[in-house]
Amino acid sequence: MATSPTWQKFFLTSAPVPDVSVTERLAETQQLLTYFRSQNIETLGGYTLDEIAHLTEVANLFQKIRWLHLAAFMVSIFLGWIIVHHQGFRVLRRISRRALGASAIGLLAVLVIGIAGFSFLFVWFHKIFFVAAPWAFDPGVSKLVNLYPNEYFRNVFAAILLTTAATCWGLRLTIPKK
Repeated sequence: MATSPTWQKFFLTSAPVPDVSVTERLAETQQLLTYFRSQNIETLGGYTLDEIAHLTEVANLFQKIRWLHLAAFMVSIFLGWIIVHHQGFRVLRRISRRALGASAIGLLAVLVIGIAGFSFLFVWFHKIFFVAAPWAFDPGVSKLVNLYPNEYFRNVFAAILLTTAATCWGLRLTIPKK
């Protein structure tokens, strides 16, 4: 979702930066996304060594998330097969509806808490997931901080949680009760 130019333009517009156009920031965002996929440092320009080290950690985290998604998908298929094999489709439907409903409610709770204390959540997240490289940059010299203010990350965070919660709830509605 957030990687499409249309969505990125929306997020960049919602968190404006003085003296830098949305078009310039969009081009930079596409360059960063290319780096996250390839980890080719030559695709980056104007970042400090600390910022590049942090971006490398971000790219590695994205890669781990991709593997986690694949593992979760495979475990879900396996558990679904076991439930159907031993309990039948009715039990699988009931468990799926409850899990999707609980997920949607949980995601919305995290959204409310996260928006209320986003600065704290942002720092906490970085302290846990980014330990090898510095991530608190000087706004006077940091290209990352100047192109992507906290409001940008807050808006992306909210959009991801809202979209995921809506997807869970929508999937829940498609599963028959009987």
